[in-house]
Amino acid sequence: MVRFGRIVFLSLLTSATAIVTAQAQDAATARCSFIANSGDEIGTVSFSGGPNGLVARVELPAGALEPGLHGFHMHQVADCSDRAKFETAKAHIKQDGQSHGFLSGEGPEAGDLPNLMAAPDGSAKAEFATGLASLSGERNILDEDGFAVVIHARGDDYKDKNSADARVACAEIKKQ
Repeated sequence: MVRFGRIVFLSLLTSATAIVTAQAQDAATARCSFIANSGDEIGTVSFSGGPNGLVARVELPAGALEPGLHGFHMHQVADCSDRAKFETAKAHIKQDGQSHGFLSGEGPEAGDLPNLMAAPDGSAKAEFATGLASLSGERNILDEDGFAVVIHARGDDYKDKNSADARVACAEIKKQ
């Protein structure tokens, strides 16, 4: 297990709109599909949130991504309508004036997650846990316009917010 600050990479992981539902006090879950630039559904992401953070689970089938590392981030708005670039999802989620990157002196941002690794067949399956964000409580990132989960074309260098390159898949997480 590799630790990055308050984010833990547990194992190798992978948008239609997901609606977050409460299961218990300070706990919530969400599951939705990733949409590729083509508009095709290419896999799923689910979140389980509690008072100390959240866990993201990703599952993408063979052929969903190019093999190799892909940046994986939570973005400010649950809007994947701009299929060409997914720019309607806006920038990474920030709290407390953070800057992008685990290796940045002012980072990481609440929306930063470890890179997603696609296997040689383009599939990916992984779990990520973070204490930097939650679906409720003090670090709640689920505001009125929700948030998006974005997969980028290349791996994140954990310093430069533009290192992960183009946005190739997007999932919308919205409040019920």
